[in-house]
This record gives sequence, structure tokens and C-alpha cells, in this order.
Amino acid sequence: MKIFLSILCLLCLNISLAQNYKITYQFKFDKLEYPEETEAYIKQYFEEGLKKQQQISKTLRLILVSDGKRYYASFNQQMLSDNFRFDDVLLTKVAVSPIYPIYYNEAISLAKNVINPDKLVKVINDKYLTWQITKETKIIEGYKCFKAVPDLKTKKQFNKNVFIPDFVWFSPELNFKASPSVFGDLPGAVLELKHRTAQIKAAKIEQTDETVQVIQLRKNQSLTTYEALIKAIQENYRDKM
Repeated sequence: MKIFLSILCLLCLNISLAQNYKITYQFKFDKLEYPEETEAYIKQYFEEGLKKQQQISKTLRLILVSDGKRYYASFNQQMLSDNFRFDDVLLTKVAVSPIYPIYYNEAISLAKNVINPDKLVKVINDKYLTWQITKETKIIEGYKCFKAVPDLKTKKQFNKNVFIPDFVWFSPELNFKASPSVFGDLPGAVLELKHRTAQIKAAKIEQTDETVQVIQLRKNQSLTTYEALIKAIQENYRDKM
């Protein structure tokens, strides 16, 4: 009987350890700042866009599943309406991240490119930054978190893009890889992230039976680099101006 109970306990322990984690993130967009000479109609245009983003963000979520070493993050399905068209939802997602979904494994991230779906973006974390962990702490969803700031390995212009966070808050108590961005090489799950347009914060953390989806290169796709993607985004923006 004792042997049976011991085996049962071991099986339960293995099941518990095998469980994955699911984090649901929500978003908050920063107020817009304008140069003094900005015309009123331009401000009105962008303020209306921000208002839509704020409304869409009430139900838009980033859902992440981690199995410890790997994670997969993607947006939930967003219902369209007369008030919110496909383009409105897409622009809101781009404001959070221009590449999604994200698959992270061993400090390498693969992500789909919103602008050009024929390209798969590959980001090697330690090629671009290391993390400086500070002594600042705070509690997020009941977990003690530490603030970490990226230390860029290169000062090229593309590093000013929204891909690289201004800072993150991560919890060593949640000892698994998870981040709402392509940069997830931290000793604990990232529960909050701030970049120049939005704040992303965990709203729910739970165990799950869901598995990590793997993004693979399709026959009609080719790999692109972080730098090439930033250049494409900048050129696309200039073409529309």
C-alpha cells in the first residue's frame, strides 16, 4: 500500500511539473505628445485614432503559453463591429507590436511580420542587448518583480523602434520563460513591459494544459532580420507620407 501511495504521489508530482503556464496581458496606451507647431486638425486625427485604440484595448488581449523554456504569444480573436473595422484592430495590434505571433526558444525568437506576411522575422536576443537588473521591486498579480533595463549592444538607429522595451518587470518566482515581446531571455516571467507607445501588463496568470505552438518557415516564406524589418517599416511609412 505504501509503495502504491508513493508511486501515486510521484505521478501527481510529474503531472504538476508538466503543466504549462498561461499569461493574459492587457494594454494601456500612452497619451500623445505633439510639437508646438502641430496643426489642430492633425492632433484631432491622431487623438481619434488613440481613442479607438483605447476602446479596442478593453477586450484585446495578448495570450502567452509557456512550457518553461519556450513560449508562444498571440492576440486573442477580436470581434469586428460597425465602430471597429479590421484596419482599426490591426493598427491597435501594431501599436502593441508590429510582429506577432511570437515563438521563443533558447534566446531565439521567430515572429510573423504584419507588413509583409511572406517574411518571418528572426531575432537572436543576445545579439542586440543584455539586461541590467535593478534593485527596484514591486508586486504584480501577487508576485514580487524586479525591474530590468536593456543595455543595447549597438547604438544604431533601428534600436529606437518599439521592438526593444524601455524596461520590463519580471518575477524570479515564476521560473519560466515568458515575455510579451521577442526579447524573453530573463530569469523569470516578464509581467510588465513598457515601450514608447504602450504599457503591457499581466492581468491573469494560471496553469494550463495548452501547448506551445511552434512557428515554422513555410514554403512561400523567407527569413528576414531585425534590421531589415525596421528598414521595411520605415520605408513603408515614408511611402505613405
